[in-house]
Amino acid sequence: MTVITILSIVFSAAYTSISFVGHAKSGFLNNESYNKDLREKSIKKTSKSDSESIAAVIETYILKQEQFFKSENKLGRFKEIGFADTTASMYFQIQDLGAGIGVTYKSMFGCSRNSTWFYTTSIQDGKFTWYTSAPQDENCKEAFPKLYILTPNSECVN
Repeated sequence: MTVITILSIVFSAAYTSISFVGHAKSGFLNNESYNKDLREKSIKKTSKSDSESIAAVIETYILKQEQFFKSENKLGRFKEIGFADTTASMYFQIQDLGAGIGVTYKSMFGCSRNSTWFYTTSIQDGKFTWYTSAPQDENCKEAFPKLYILTPNSECVN
């Protein structure tokens, strides 16, 4: 019985070693290609659906803030301007900045974790002006191009 146990352990170890070497040769342990594959899958999964819906949310916010400014001549928070963030997203978090909106990426594939886009406003001499700030990470630009081309009207006059 002891001989059978020892032989089983030896064969298991040999099989595991051969299997491990085979996976290593096929690129299984190649972190760069593994991470690239994960990133590409993540980009395909999130960039089309989630980032487009987040871009639509931002566009809605911009319109609501501009309409509120035209009628009230001041800036408003989400509730005040009638903006309701109805997008439940596991990848993005929306923040009410009072004078703008912030969008933070909460995942870690395709773009740096906690990368944040800001769409903010100010009023100077009765003019309502938009400012945008986006992460400089090239991966974010590739993964979420819609968030980079989304630019509100630079000025809105009451």
